[in-house]
Amino acid sequence: MIQLNLFKEPGPLVPKISAPKIKRNSNLRGIRMLLGLALLLAASFLYFSIYGVPVMVANYMPNVMLKHFVVQTPPKQDVKTVQDVKEVTSVEVTTIKPAVVRDGAVEEIVKTVRPDLFYDIERKEYRQLLPMECIKLQKIMVDKFFHTFRSISPASFGFSNLVYKAPDYYFVRGVGTDSKSVENYLDSLKRNSKSMKTTPVNEKSLNEFTAYGNLLQVKTQNEKLTVVPLNQVNNEIALLNTLSQEQKVQFKFEAPKSANQGLYQRVLVRAQSKSDFPSLHKFVESLLVSQSKAGVLQVVISPSTSGMLSTFDFVIYTEPQKKQ
Repeated sequence: MIQLNLFKEPGPLVPKISAPKIKRNSNLRGIRMLLGLALLLAASFLYFSIYGVPVMVANYMPNVMLKHFVVQTPPKQDVKTVQDVKEVTSVEVTTIKPAVVRDGAVEEIVKTVRPDLFYDIERKEYRQLLPMECIKLQKIMVDKFFHTFRSISPASFGFSNLVYKAPDYYFVRGVGTDSKSVENYLDSLKRNSKSMKTTPVNEKSLNEFTAYGNLLQVKTQNEKLTVVPLNQVNNEIALLNTLSQEQKVQFKFEAPKSANQGLYQRVLVRAQSKSDFPSLHKFVESLLVSQSKAGVLQVVISPSTSGMLSTFDFVIYTEPQKKQ
């Protein structure tokens, strides 16, 4: 039996041929590393030159390099010692003492609220002024009101209403000789006003006019917070009467009306007179330079059956009444 040998004799082994390895240029890689290191050193040098060397970095730098730069200084912290804290605490405790008001006396109340703290505060607007500080400004502005209308009003003009309200408001209604004189009059009034408005002219009577606005205010220094003693209120009213009689002005005083405002009491005194405008102006001038502590809240001048009727609303600030 013949067997076929299906296996051939193994031939010589063929060795595997691998791809040849290409060596990179080591010189080029070294140049790149040197350039990167140089850029890093240049950037660090520029940063340290402008902003200084951080403290943490300076601890690891040799003195030879460190002397060419400025070391950043850490922010100062306000650290108080235990002794300092104890001293501050003791001052706060010993200096703050509540004021005790005895029998509701005005003097003690004023000491409690410390009115002297208000003296150095600059208050320019009328609304910012304290009540007692308004008195001086009211006197000045009511004098300005009389002076303005007396100086610009022609003798041929007639007025049906003339009103002043503290500190600078006015209202006027009247009639002139002709439309041109009315126009000139309103121009003069506008020059003396901070703001002014007029109502539409009546086509049937071009001589009539109505205007209202605010006079130019004057600046005054803050006054001390002084009130009139309660037992001196009648003396203040008597002083108003004396000043008016000296200027030939006859006032008819109504009964005073008071209103409690907490730390002070406001006393309103209304007086009426039929004196002429120049005499009233002289009274206002004498009131301005007098020692009177009465202010003027409002003046209303209107016609009456027997001529002109003027109503003055005076104000006096006094101490509050003690509770019984």
